[in-house]
Amino acid sequence: MTSERELALFLVSINFEINNDEDMIYNMKKSIQLDSHLNSDELDLISQVCKKIIKQYINSIKSIELIEKKVKTIYYEQLIKYKDQIVKEFTNFCNEIIEMTESQIVPMEDVESKNAFLSLRGDIYGYISQYKSQDEKKNKIVYLSKKEKVNKAINCYERAFEDADQDIFDGYATMKLDNKYAVFLHDIIGNKLFAITFLQNELDRYNAGVVYDDDKRD
Repeated sequence: MTSERELALFLVSINFEINNDEDMIYNMKKSIQLDSHLNSDELDLISQVCKKIIKQYINSIKSIELIEKKVKTIYYEQLIKYKDQIVKEFTNFCNEIIEMTESQIVPMEDVESKNAFLSLRGDIYGYISQYKSQDEKKNKIVYLSKKEKVNKAINCYERAFEDADQDIFDGYATMKLDNKYAVFLHDIIGNKLFAITFLQNELDRYNAGVVYDDDKRD
């Protein structure tokens, strides 16, 4: 018999596919409230949901920025205010997810689940570092600086790699984490060359059967 939580997770995946964002987020939060201990597959689903919403916000912000540059309009000030409203909603959503990872979500004890949890936190910190609302810029609202957010993001991934390196028999989990970090570098940090080089180096080392000790990835 399907549990209420299993049904909620199923509805998350269905609403993800049909772009029903409101119900998708509702069921995501409901599933976490029912049981906040998540395995790697559940965490990956939560991560996909968060990225979908965040990318919609970012695309909206970028579209308005293009209009700002290309079109001279009498409604310019209203356009700026509208963009700031979207930035605030984007920031609030990211902060809500960060709060959930700090006070609600608990990963299962296996390395892959811990990695999925840390990469989720890392990605959200990376995304939230990209934009500031006017209130943040004027220091009316004090959040972490962009550098602090990026450092927190990278720290999450470093912790995940440390856990993965200790579990030397699970090469799949390590490669999965490598892929997530490469996407983080490419899409969030914007360092496309380093992302490609990093992933190629990790793939070569994995194929060669290299096991890390305390070596840092470069």
